[in-house]
Amino acid sequence: MSEEGSSDRGPDTRLLAPSAALIRLAEACGISATYTGWDGREHRCSSGAIRGALAAMGISPQDDAACQKEYDRLAAEEALRTLPPVVVVRERQPIEVPVHAPKGLSPVATLRLESGEVLTPEAAQPSPSAPESGRRVLETSVLRLAPLPTGYHTLEVTLSGSPPTSCPLIVTPERLQAPGFDRRPWGVMAHLPSIRSAESWGIGDLADLRDLAILGSFAGADFVAVTPLCAAEPVPPLTPSPYLPTTRLFANPLYIRVEDIPETAYLNSTDRSLISWLAEAPRASCRTQRLLDRDSAWTAKKSALE
Repeated sequence: MSEEGSSDRGPDTRLLAPSAALIRLAEACGISATYTGWDGREHRCSSGAIRGALAAMGISPQDDAACQKEYDRLAAEEALRTLPPVVVVRERQPIEVPVHAPKGLSPVATLRLESGEVLTPEAAQPSPSAPESGRRVLETSVLRLAPLPTGYHTLEVTLSGSPPTSCPLIVTPERLQAPGFDRRPWGVMAHLPSIRSAESWGIGDLADLRDLAILGSFAGADFVAVTPLCAAEPVPPLTPSPYLPTTRLFANPLYIRVEDIPETAYLNSTDRSLISWLAEAPRASCRTQRLLDRDSAWTAKKSALE
């Protein structure tokens, strides 16, 4: 019986150390079986914690045999994938990317750097990896790339008769250096929606943040820290918490100062008057309302932006 087995009077299996099969499956899914604690020491994750992370990914193996079966399935899918989902390397390091292709087909690779430059890497001679999918037998070629500049690049591979396949190739700095200070730095922490001014549309915006940063710099502050500015819902009701965004990929347009958009200078007098009219109510709320009304502010600002 594996260590994942249970007994009526045994310890809670959720707190048991994970088995080798569970650890192997977790690592194949990108889940670490250890973590570094506040004390600087490495700690082993419990079986229950790892199973919970796997369950969030839709994988719920019941025992070691199921773990091995799931691991084999993931390995087979990986072997049939033309390119990895993503490649992450450090700067100044040579790069090797495995490319799986049906036997007899030579992959043609194109590398598009973040700068816009296009490179054509050459693949090494394929070596049979022999995973079979129906009647296909795959071969693995290795793309060897010289060290690349830091950034988000795109690797694209084309096989004869098939649409191109691409994956992000991310080159990270070798080390992030903290800025040097000859004294202890200090700064200001603020919740951006609450930094309202006479020109705000009911909600503190990026122009208000700019002004706060300028005032802070006059006082000798080294930074201004704000709560997250990620995008909320595009229509009311807007989630009031900045920690529950709709997406973390985009900034919240609620924080745009409409008048600061350069194109407003080219509007005709009628449209500029409309923008001024839309701003009246939310600006008045800055003087009369203690509580923030995100929905009204966004409704007016969205109309102006459109």
